[in-house]
Amino acid sequence: MENQCRECGKTYQKNPKYSKKQWETSKFCSTLCQQQNWGKSERVSFRKGKKFAEPRKCSVCDIESPRTFMSKLYKILLCDKHFNQLERNGKILWKERTLITPLTRRIRSSKKNVDWRTAIFKRDNFTCTQCEKRGGYLEADHYPVKFSNIFHRNKIISYKQAMECKEFWNTDNGRTLCIKCHRGDSYSVKNKTYAN
Repeated sequence: MENQCRECGKTYQKNPKYSKKQWETSKFCSTLCQQQNWGKSERVSFRKGKKFAEPRKCSVCDIESPRTFMSKLYKILLCDKHFNQLERNGKILWKERTLITPLTRRIRSSKKNVDWRTAIFKRDNFTCTQCEKRGGYLEADHYPVKFSNIFHRNKIISYKQAMECKEFWNTDNGRTLCIKCHRGDSYSVKNKTYAN
């Protein structure tokens, strides 16, 4: 049994490993010929003859996209990103994420705060200052002056001000606590009383 290769035109014989069905559908003498023919395929596009959606502008980010959806809640056009945001959160974050994120969260997730926490942990030898438990999940606590008191006393309204405030990053105003001591002694969520 012989077949003719579609790519190079050579005749080739049946490979003993091929089944009858494989041999009948075989079109190439080798994988090299098959790979060379990939770009020249006679396949028809499944979208042939169909029109794509007209690109429309998103009302939030002004980006033109064929994937825009009409929001029933806001009665506006939304791109894929903002529509999914609306579905997940029930609201749209109209500005960039960094502007929406509260300033305190940005301060606590900053590199300077990570360095401050590490310095507190090293100073206390990774040991809770109340129950003297070593290791495990530890938290750095602003003590004796609380984080919120420093924040309001210095009237911090920008990230830059927070980075320049020396009182935030003073290692003398900090202690290492395990999660049990920090959640138990520092404050009670039920009564909303804060005892630092």
